[in-house]
Amino acid sequence: MRPLVQNLATDLFANVVHLRVGTIGDC
Repeated sequence: MRPLVQNLATDLFANVVHLRVGTIGDC
């Protein structure tokens, strides 16, 4: 994978995890 693509994928994954954790935290 290209470094840029890998970084974008990592950021997207981190955002999804953060949203999940935030949603669970709110509940």
